[in-house]
Amino acid sequence: MSSLWHARLTSAFLCLFLASPAQALDQDIKDLMQELLRGMAAIQEGILMDDYTKIATNAEAIVYHRGPNADARLAISNELGIEVPTFQILNDSVRRKARTLKQAAEDNDQKDVLNAYNELTKACTRCHNNYRKRLRRIN
Repeated sequence: MSSLWHARLTSAFLCLFLASPAQALDQDIKDLMQELLRGMAAIQEGILMDDYTKIATNAEAIVYHRGPNADARLAISNELGIEVPTFQILNDSVRRKARTLKQAAEDNDQKDVLNAYNELTKACTRCHNNYRKRLRRIN
């Protein structure tokens, strides 16, 4: 066995077996938030460039964004307890606001796009203000 192959195997083993479930959970949530952030940045770029297709495409990606994996959902549920329905309402609000933004972009309506983007940003911020610190404690 070559030393390079052995080093790769050892690295894979360490990543697979020594990474804690909490780290994997934390990474899933971070990855999800980064995906949404990239979508918001692309929407902002679309607004600045009057690229309504880019806005609509990225708004649609937010509408249908993936949820956290099963382990993360369970951990979120355990952390939030009876607040899970409120958390879901805020998530649904983000999706609705993104859907409104998508429609405004498809209509090429700059005023409505700006208003919808502002409302989407507020919906994201409401969720962050209520849950970001608490969900960071999960790991």
